[in-house]
Amino acid sequence: MKRKFGTILEKALIINLKKRAAEEDRPISEIVQEALMFYLSQNPGKEEALQAWERLDKTLIRVTDRDLKEVMELDMWEQ
Repeated sequence: MKRKFGTILEKALIINLKKRAAEEDRPISEIVQEALMFYLSQNPGKEEALQAWERLDKTLIRVTDRDLKEVMELDMWEQ
């Protein structure tokens, strides 16, 4: 069941959307629905986000609390 939905978009985007709808002889709502369905199908879910974080986490430099405290206590002006 379709329902009416309103939002605010950039003027240039609306102009391009109207041009595309005219070129393809399709309703604007059909193009918007197709674009949203594609975007939502590509949007990573929780599992993919966790996997991405794990990949990033493996590349981070490990610093112990002691080392961090030592660096933070250094007076850079005295060196």
